[in-house]
Amino acid sequence: MYQLRCGNDEYDETIEYQINWFIDCAETHIHNHRNSFETYCLEGQYEEKIWRIIDDNDGKFTYQFTRSADNTISKAKLIPGTLRHVTSRYHFPGNKMHVDTEHFHSVTPIIGSDKRVVTFLTKRKYSTPVDTSILSSEPHFDPLNDQMRLATDDERHQMYQKLLQILTTHQNAQWKQNWSDLQF
Repeated sequence: MYQLRCGNDEYDETIEYQINWFIDCAETHIHNHRNSFETYCLEGQYEEKIWRIIDDNDGKFTYQFTRSADNTISKAKLIPGTLRHVTSRYHFPGNKMHVDTEHFHSVTPIIGSDKRVVTFLTKRKYSTPVDTSILSSEPHFDPLNDQMRLATDDERHQMYQKLLQILTTHQNAQWKQNWSDLQF
């Protein structure tokens, strides 16, 4: 995934703007986020699966791994209960969703959708960030290679071209709508 950090709101430094370009649109780990955010889908679509730990008092456990700010992962902590997919939401162009810090989710591409997903998000940075965690039914997992690094010139150019394409498509659609509204 490419992330383009667009900076803070000019009137409120705690609000940050960001554009995400999901290349394969698959976050297979069930996780939460350090900050709540609103996300607006610009292109593509995905399914967001919502997960909860349900304790049926049957002796089963879920493994919780804490991710620190420097992206290191703790040893697994046992949480009583079974990890269950409880509902899904779908993100598609023009759709807005709120993702809360308490919200454990995973993201998967829509079957048959070969488009990459581009979203615009706004998040409020808290003075005391929430711990981020990964939940698993297994005592181990393969961490994603998602180190933060500066974009290469080629990646910057790809992101620029993608944003131009989205803006051009949106402007053309808006122009066609305005033109059809003017016709008798």
